[in-house]
Amino acid sequence: MKVRREQLVETERFMIGDRISVELAGFGTFSATAQRVLPEGTLFLFDKCICEMPMNELPTSAGGYERTPLAAFLRSQVLDAFPAELRPRVRELTLPTYGQIFGHDEGYDEYYMPDQDQQFPPMAELRNRISCVFFDGADSICWYWLQNAVREEISPSLFAHTDRQGRPGAGRSSATRGVRPLFLLAL
Repeated sequence: MKVRREQLVETERFMIGDRISVELAGFGTFSATAQRVLPEGTLFLFDKCICEMPMNELPTSAGGYERTPLAAFLRSQVLDAFPAELRPRVRELTLPTYGQIFGHDEGYDEYYMPDQDQQFPPMAELRNRISCVFFDGADSICWYWLQNAVREEISPSLFAHTDRQGRPGAGRSSATRGVRPLFLLAL
């Protein structure tokens, strides 16, 4: 009989699928899974959403993800919440892109602002694209934001998200969705 076992190992060299535990002050303790190993470090994606919030206060995608209050929130409050021993190694604290979660499927180029990212290997499995948020004492499956805005000629107020079934979609930027951060843990 084949059995998959997980072991706790002390290492600084991560492999895709490795899980770490991160205590974010004021948010809670979350697991994060290694999605891609790069020469400069490893990209980790939180397994659950750390909170829910809108991308923007107003329904607009003007300026793209980088100019949103959500991006600023990640770079300030969430980065500051990382443990002191990890904080100097955390780089590129952001949201995942459409390409990292779904790859570039049919309709992607017509609907979403492009990215050059390849799908993370774990995201090829539907169950890894589904995420929860802790709410009212229990985990609740939620929608979560992605970086890509919808093309302006289609709608000037939408950003990509992943729905409760792990499928791609888009939502008004002023709507509340889950925040599932991605970060590079530098060597």
